[in-house]
Amino acid sequence: MRFARSLCLAVFVLTAVHAGSSRGDEANDTVVTLHPMAAPDPMMKYRLWPGPHDRTELNPMHPINRALIMLYQQTPPDDEAWEKVESWADTSPDELPIEEVQKTLAYFGQSLDELASIENAMRIEYSLDTDNLTAAETASLVVPELQDMRLLARLIELRAKLEIGQSRYDDAIATLRLGFRLSDAAGNSTHFLVGKLIGVAIAQRMFAVIETAIIREDFPNLYWALAAMPSDRLFRMNESLEHESVLLNKLIQQTGEFTNEPIGRNAAIARLEPLAITIDDFIRANNGGESEPELARLMSGVYVAAMAEPSRELLAATAIGEKRASELSAAEAVLRSIRLRWERHRDRYLAWTMLPPELWTNYETERDAAFGNEPEILDPIDKVAWTVTARLSLPISASYRAELTRNRLMLLEAIRMHANDTGQLPETLSGLRPVPAWLNPLTALPFGYQLSHADHAVVSYDTGVPAEPKSTIHVALKVVK
Repeated sequence: MRFARSLCLAVFVLTAVHAGSSRGDEANDTVVTLHPMAAPDPMMKYRLWPGPHDRTELNPMHPINRALIMLYQQTPPDDEAWEKVESWADTSPDELPIEEVQKTLAYFGQSLDELASIENAMRIEYSLDTDNLTAAETASLVVPELQDMRLLARLIELRAKLEIGQSRYDDAIATLRLGFRLSDAAGNSTHFLVGKLIGVAIAQRMFAVIETAIIREDFPNLYWALAAMPSDRLFRMNESLEHESVLLNKLIQQTGEFTNEPIGRNAAIARLEPLAITIDDFIRANNGGESEPELARLMSGVYVAAMAEPSRELLAATAIGEKRASELSAAEAVLRSIRLRWERHRDRYLAWTMLPPELWTNYETERDAAFGNEPEILDPIDKVAWTVTARLSLPISASYRAELTRNRLMLLEAIRMHANDTGQLPETLSGLRPVPAWLNPLTALPFGYQLSHADHAVVSYDTGVPAEPKSTIHVALKVVK
């Protein structure tokens, strides 16, 4: 039995209901109405990612940079134009000031028109030649073009919301597809972690627009469009996280190669002095300030004197053995221990990035213990390693939460399909028809689901944030006469 337009689902999203939360906040109930909607015909009529028959080998980075240049060259129509664009980010499609938004988008139309050519351009290439940069140069490299893609994303987001408010759904879905292409370009044009974070943030903004759209009575069902999005390419950050270790590896390589035989005091000093300057440059690149090579050389001598014995003790506990460690000069013992400490930190960092989402969240205590918190006073050798890897938790969480958002939206779309076919809520998520609910990527388990009575069910899921262990969605079904 089908209920074309007479049946609707009311979904109450409790954004502040967290099982086990110690904050004691009262529930913040947001009422969202979902209408039954079948899959489109043909099933892949709507796409948020280019279909295989549309993809081209063009590079999207050229038109993106042109769009940014046009954006820089344009004078906003008034002094508050960008402030308005930002403020409209929290405005629902039905509450946008149509004429004012149209005027603003028309002014920036040249940039948006330039972006249109990236829709199917899949071969992302954007070399910054970082292989030939030192660790300090790499750490201080500025990439404003990645940061400013957020500005283009804001305009795309605004245009999609305007089109939704005007019930131009085909146009809105095409605009959202453009937004996800921009997300892909930001995340995969370089190996920099900041680019991947920006890409995921852009994708999350597009998901937020979709969430405002699927509550509309006649908005198409995007279950299959969401399913076609490549999680590994858009959300996962393993490759970028791995690349972050390249900075540390460049420093490791600067210590030089070692054999079982000592290299001698003079050779060790010859390696330590330029390494000290590099470390000083690296730390200053992250904290600001001018390089002081003479001071770095002086401090390297002080460091050797202070760390000679601790370095020998560290090396004695390794394969080099106590006897061999005691025979090393102070400079060589320190140099070898620096390399060992960095190698250990690099490999610990890389090892923890390999965990899948469900293990990442379950082993948070062990993961945090492996890295520890930033101490108030940090050995410069540890400071460099900590600076490179301290951001590990943030990108991993951002990655998994983006995939969680996509899967949560797919669950709501699956419920819309089920209601369209049956006129009721499923008794269990395994009973969803005609399409399944995808798993919560943070647990590799189904979303929690409990049907309390005929017209009410509760969906719950982990968010991956320790302070917010669960979010809850109350789903109610009611007939509109």
